[in-house]
Amino acid sequence: MLLVDETDTFLYTDELRGILNAGYQRHGAFVIRVTSEVSGSGTAGENGASGSGNGGGSSSRLVKFSCWCPKAIARIGRLPQTLADRCIVVVMQRKLPSERCERLRDIDAETLRRKCLRFVLDHAEAIRAAKPAIPEGMNDRAANIWEPLLAVADLAGGSGRSGRGRRPWG
Repeated sequence: MLLVDETDTFLYTDELRGILNAGYQRHGAFVIRVTSEVSGSGTAGENGASGSGNGGGSSSRLVKFSCWCPKAIARIGRLPQTLADRCIVVVMQRKLPSERCERLRDIDAETLRRKCLRFVLDHAEAIRAAKPAIPEGMNDRAANIWEPLLAVADLAGGSGRSGRGRRPWG
C-alpha cells in the first residue's frame, strides 16, 4: 500500500499525477523510466532493455515499474479530477471541540487485522465469485472501483443498500 500525505503541496507535477493515474488498473499500471547502473551491478531483464553505455562504466536502460497497489492520498482540498475519478474519496472534517473520539494509537489494529483475514479466508470463494448488483446512476469507472467493496458489503450483510442519503460514488 502506498500512503501519500500532503499532496496539496506537491501533486502539481504531471509526472507524479501520471504515476498515480496509471495505477488504476492492473494491465496499465506501470511507468517506464530510465535508470543508470554501474557496470556489473545488474543486468537488463524482462523489465528493461539495456541502453548504450556512456564510456564511464555505467549504462542506462529503460525499466518498467509497477504502480498498481492500493493508495491512500491525503490533501487539503479536492483531488485533480483525473485522479478523483479513479478513487473512492473519503472526505474528512475536523471534529468539533465538543466531540470525543478514540485516539488512533489506542485502536487494537492487530485484532482488526485478524478479523479481516478470518473473514477473507472464510469467504474467499464467495468473494471470488461475487457479482454484486451495481447501483443505478453509477458510471463504468465508478462501478469498477466500487464493485469489490459492494461484494464484501453484500457478504457482510447490513442495510447499506437502502438507497437513502447521498450516493458516495458521485
